[in-house]
Amino acid sequence: MLFVEKITKFTKTKKGKFILITLLILIVLSSWILIKKGQADTPQYQTQTVERGDITSLVSGSGQVLLVNIMSANTKASGIVKEVYVEDGDIVEEGDKIMTIELDLQGEQKQAQAWASYLSAKNNLEKAQSDQYTLQATMFNK
Repeated sequence: MLFVEKITKFTKTKKGKFILITLLILIVLSSWILIKKGQADTPQYQTQTVERGDITSLVSGSGQVLLVNIMSANTKASGIVKEVYVEDGDIVEEGDKIMTIELDLQGEQKQAQAWASYLSAKNNLEKAQSDQYTLQATMFNK
């Protein structure tokens, strides 16, 4: 009981109250620091509910198709390969269809330019044939 009386008497003085308040502040502060440190060490998770959906992946590349006798297949078309009709090791003849390409904007523009060039050449040929027939008719009428 002597110890309790000394503490009670000590806390009634200004110095005793100051020391007691300082100790309480240190205990609260150290407890708060330990709690915060424990929270910082725990990992933070972000969760999302599972949903059903499609996974889309786009793959692009360029290169050469190599055969046994090292032949390359090149095309000026640009777009997405939709279907491939041959497999590794298949024998391919000239004119065989090997794939279907869905043209992108640049490929469609090139196709339109090629079609316009074809029509122009066809018209020039028809005009040249017409001129030939006219000249032949003129030649035989003389």
